[in-house]
Amino acid sequence: MGAGSGIFIGRVILTPNSLAWPPAVSRLGFGLQGWVCVLPRLRHGMTSQVTHVTPRKDLVERSAPFLPAGSEIRQVFICQAAPSFVFFLITYLTGLTMFWIKYRCVAVTQGAIYVLESSKLSGGAKPQSLVGTLPRHTQLGPVSGRWGQVNLLGERHWVHKRFHPDVTAADCQAGFTN
Repeated sequence: MGAGSGIFIGRVILTPNSLAWPPAVSRLGFGLQGWVCVLPRLRHGMTSQVTHVTPRKDLVERSAPFLPAGSEIRQVFICQAAPSFVFFLITYLTGLTMFWIKYRCVAVTQGAIYVLESSKLSGGAKPQSLVGTLPRHTQLGPVSGRWGQVNLLGERHWVHKRFHPDVTAADCQAGFTN
């Protein structure tokens, strides 16, 4: 399979694959962007591969100062935590509960997962401090729906669907396939 064969959707290339089982993780020969994860459950018995998930450059640049020197960010995504999902609905409609919601930026490197506290007005895009570190072998997903749930530092966080490919790629690089 060549690097150019597939459908580009956002930051992810979906490529049909005839192998339905077993799910596999492999590394192609062209650097960080060469990770491939075969996802076994799709419509009509097809599988696809998530590859070339490029982290958002602005998030990488803003997260780097809070990580150890020399860390290479492989994935980065924004998530939110609140006592209940209802807080997000109230914030969306009125903005009244915005200050009860925690906005986080999560940076995934080769060695660890870093959870960064972000400013509320940036919606998570401007990290301000390091909240905690998780071992790299921590599974983040699976995520699905418009707002997927992940458990970070003992709290339930919600990740918007535009960042689901980043979560899936992070899990695939750590060896998780579901």
